[in-house]
Amino acid sequence: MINEKGLCACMKDAWRDGVGGYTVSVVGEEMTIRASAWIAQMPLGLVPRKALALLVEHIGSIPESGEAFRCAKKLGAQAVIAAVEAQVCSVGLPQSAGEAKVTQLHYKSKSVWQDTETLQIVAVNPELLRLVDHETDAEATIRQERISEYGDGNVLVWEDNCTIVIQCSEIEGSTRDYLAAYQWVE
Repeated sequence: MINEKGLCACMKDAWRDGVGGYTVSVVGEEMTIRASAWIAQMPLGLVPRKALALLVEHIGSIPESGEAFRCAKKLGAQAVIAAVEAQVCSVGLPQSAGEAKVTQLHYKSKSVWQDTETLQIVAVNPELLRLVDHETDAEATIRQERISEYGDGNVLVWEDNCTIVIQCSEIEGSTRDYLAAYQWVE
């Protein structure tokens, strides 16, 4: 489900992005890579080889279980407390009512997704969608976001053997109400 090239591109973009960078942590047999607008969580055996090579390039090694690092081009690699990082990434997301599908609509150069059951809509940066291998049968859902670092809002979530969470942009007031009043997907 994770697109290897897309994950590496998003990691490089986050690494170049000034102070933000990205954080990688390993807890047990699961690796989590987190940037300001996305999280990719996967079993160690499913981490793409090119992503592991990029970690070696940015951090100097592949983190062992119980280790966590934040890295950015301007700051280099810094060890962070793995328990805190694991807690930030382990906050559960509530279940969604229905499947989310992309619409033909665009809002401020972002693609618009809609929940098939609730008709809730969200706007997503199309650059972040490259994280997901769209050739698989993975389904997306829209969920109320509860990860404290991201604040209030919604996320687009793909789950199977890996989990990808993408932060969504808020669509303002009357535009949101208008768009959510219609079913834009079949």
